[in-house]
Amino acid sequence: MFLTTRDRLFGLDGSLLTGTVTKMIRKKARLQKQQRGLAGSHEVIIFAASEKSVSLSQQLDQLKEARVLADYRLGRQYLTSVGKQSWLDYARDTLALASQVLPAARKLPRY
Repeated sequence: MFLTTRDRLFGLDGSLLTGTVTKMIRKKARLQKQQRGLAGSHEVIIFAASEKSVSLSQQLDQLKEARVLADYRLGRQYLTSVGKQSWLDYARDTLALASQVLPAARKLPRY
């Protein structure tokens, strides 16, 4: 989802996402969220998507959280924090979300 969103917003392989554009997006994000810094490229893409579709941006953020949980946080407390009873339920719900996000991401206009 992230790569599809990036490519729709900024061209194939993010070719239009230059350092200047990245700095501009980070500055806008900091102003909007009143934060000091903005982490990596995922956050840049999620913020850029929010300027086109808030709901899509929120869904991308959920998918990013699911990926982090799946890769790095396997304790039951993390499963409970997302309101799921099992990792299988969480995986199914995440897959359903991804199947909704992909068509929307494919329709994004250029940034």
